[in-house]
Amino acid sequence: MSQSLPIVLALGHRFASLEIERATLSGVAQVVDANALDGDELAAVLQKAAVVMLGTRGRLDAETVAGLSGCRAIIRYGIGVDNVAVAQATAQGIPVINIPEYCIHEVSDHTVALILAANRRLIPAWQAASQGSWGPSVMHGTPRLANLTVGIVGFGRIGQQVARKIAPLVSRVLVYDPFVSEERARELGVEPGKLAAVLGGADVVALTCPLTDETRHLIHATTLAQMKPTAWLINTSRGEIVDEQDLVEALRLGRIAGAALDVLASEPPAPDSPLLSMVNVIVTPHVAWYSEDAVQDLQRLAAEQALRVLSGEPPRWVINAPAGEVA
Repeated sequence: MSQSLPIVLALGHRFASLEIERATLSGVAQVVDANALDGDELAAVLQKAAVVMLGTRGRLDAETVAGLSGCRAIIRYGIGVDNVAVAQATAQGIPVINIPEYCIHEVSDHTVALILAANRRLIPAWQAASQGSWGPSVMHGTPRLANLTVGIVGFGRIGQQVARKIAPLVSRVLVYDPFVSEERARELGVEPGKLAAVLGGADVVALTCPLTDETRHLIHATTLAQMKPTAWLINTSRGEIVDEQDLVEALRLGRIAGAALDVLASEPPAPDSPLLSMVNVIVTPHVAWYSEDAVQDLQRLAAEQALRVLSGEPPRWVINAPAGEVA
């Protein structure tokens, strides 16, 4: 390991290689793959790292962040920062940077695909056909998509793309986001409302909000009871936004019609999770974000932020305001 260049540590990533990062940071930093290190080696490199790039398989808790004595930035390989002790990093003056401009098309496409699959009952229809059951019986009770109202909870980049893509197909789009003004929502052609109004007025509710202290278990027994008994819940954000026990109970009792989930509170779920066997639930294995293009974008954009930090340029997408920094 070269001693002349600062270390950029790629921690908890899922990539086949780090060639994109190494090419982007060539001559500026040495990129170290934490996946190839044992516990002692990793502890030593963490103390020296100038930048830590963190994937979904890693976690930087407060104790670990406190030991990042030489760290100039934590870069999250992704959008959510729920696996970073942001408050500790802020106290130490370490910027935490996410990559909000990747996988927007992929996640919004997947969200729309789940809405269409739920409405057109694609999974039960395929299962019926594969078992030799032919005809429309599996479709009984299916409403016309064009007559539906879709509610979107969380109206950031992804939520806005979901609205743009689904709006031509449905009757109305309602949105709830306390950080987006009513004026801005109406400019984008959607109807803003309070959470209860969106949940109660929608035939399909799509969750596209980040996981924060405020959104953890945002969907629970009380909020599920505000939904129509004919409504579907779609989640492509974070599993912990939904209280899964309450969701299972609501599904079993018919308080809502179904759920389509790309994310779960525990991944992978236990084999006996009821969500995997319920006929009115679609589960995909946290793949909404994925395309080959999105993976390359993520690696490149993260490496570019590391390059800006190490070159003395202000990084984009800093989500905290470390001491001495401008928010």
